[in-house]
Amino acid sequence: MVTLRAIRSLLVGFLVVGALAMVPSSAQAATTGLKFCLNDNYSGFCDTRQGYDTNFGNDHWCYYNGYYSCTDYWRWGNVDDAISSVRNYSNRWWKLYEHRSYGGYTLCLRPYGRDNNLGNNTPVEDDISSVKKLGTSRPSGCDKVIG
Repeated sequence: MVTLRAIRSLLVGFLVVGALAMVPSSAQAATTGLKFCLNDNYSGFCDTRQGYDTNFGNDHWCYYNGYYSCTDYWRWGNVDDAISSVRNYSNRWWKLYEHRSYGGYTLCLRPYGRDNNLGNNTPVEDDISSVKKLGTSRPSGCDKVIG
């Protein structure tokens, strides 16, 4: 005979499993935004953004050399004016700006687009200082479209 306790246990189990299924995994979350790297070909130090960043000058890398955890990190420096490759993992356009607070030369990166060497076809390799996620329609105000 099924007891009330057994029914409650099953119900709670189904609710927990259902809630966990709705939470994206960290790998899934990491591939829905913009990935940018300090070196060409998506190498070296890389990071992601899910929406916007008005100032890369206050962003720092966590360097892990096998001896220290990222809580005891060594600050390599900030990512302002240091980005060489970008990849868009979303169905949205991104604007990449030369200056902080969305100023200067503007690159527009297509949905799911990428550029493994900004220096090959743009004047802003190692010059990106802010980014903004946009909608699904091609934006205006682009000095150059990439991806």
